Amino acid sequence: MLTHGNLTAAMAGLRRTLGTDCRSRIGGWLPRRHTPGLIGQVLHPLWLGATAVTLPAEPYRTDPLGWLRAISRHGITETLAPDVLHARCAALLGDEPPAGLDLSRWRTALNAGEPVSAGTMAAFPQRCAPLGLRPDTLVAGYVPAEGAPVPLATGRVPVPGVDFAVVDPLTGRRLPDGAPGEIWVRGPAVATGHWGGPSDTAPQFAARVAEGPGGFLRTGDLGLTVNGRLRMTGRVRDALLVDGRTLHPQDVERELLGCAKALGSARVFCAGPGAGTLVVVQEVVRTAGGARTGLPRLAARIRALIAEEFGVETGALLLVRPGTVRGAGTAKIRRALLRERYLRGEVRALHAEFGPGVGAPRRGGAA
Repeated sequence: MLTHGNLTAAMAGLRRTLGTDCRSRIGGWLPRRHTPGLIGQVLHPLWLGATAVTLPAEPYRTDPLGWLRAISRHGITETLAPDVLHARCAALLGDEPPAGLDLSRWRTALNAGEPVSAGTMAAFPQRCAPLGLRPDTLVAGYVPAEGAPVPLATGRVPVPGVDFAVVDPLTGRRLPDGAPGEIWVRGPAVATGHWGGPSDTAPQFAARVAEGPGGFLRTGDLGLTVNGRLRMTGRVRDALLVDGRTLHPQDVERELLGCAKALGSARVFCAGPGAGTLVVVQEVVRTAGGARTGLPRLAARIRALIAEEFGVETGALLLVRPGTVRGAGTAKIRRALLRERYLRGEVRALHAEFGPGVGAPRRGGAA
């Protein structure tokens, strides 16, 4: 639930952090049923008296470079997009970027909504520099889900009144620099509760740091500080236990992006609730000549990468069509929903492999 005061604070915070003004052309494909899409890409340019460029989501699932072409064509100056889109663009650009793209008018590309990879932050500006991208355009940020989108952006002017803490979720104590914990945030743009939710919102929306102030939102996000700067690393509920090792699925999914140009987004989860056999659902953007003969080789590369980088075996691997892991019109990761569909045998694969003792889920099975 967002009040008028929340939205007013968000507008001023976005302008301060992103440097927007009436000359801005704010654009993107984030769906308008989520706060970054509705408030950041529509309400904010209206409040500024600027220009909103709303892009359809579906084309960029199979053609990420189409996003860059739209930014060039419309002269978009500010965007917000997840790390995976920046990473895929960097991988597809290669060492010889396509001609005809002009990214010189792009002033702020906020990389937020998912954990931000240092590799993406290095590769994307390097690959886009020949297209006119300024060195300081790509900015790592963190946007809390339960609130109007006031981002915490690395290297940008901080928003007055916004405070964050990395906290031990069991004790409520602040953790030192470099120690991972749950991200707590407070500020004038944080929501007051969930519509239709419990009347007592204090446990999530007004938490108190041990021996310190209250009024913090417990985000459910994992993170740490590096030299005082916040970095999101994952979600509390998403951590996986595989072969005695704790994995953050985003780490595996990010590594898979660089495995082959034919690969798109991936989702990684366990067959059991947070533990058990590792399941990988990997989108295949394209295959040579449209044939499926190369899929077993792609599968072998994926298995080898996961074993080498993370020391675990892949129990089930499904190569699927684009759009399977992210539904049409959504920027959400939807990992839990995809797991339920997998367990019910509803994920249709172009190619599927299962390890010893792991059978394919039966359609209509229990989730």
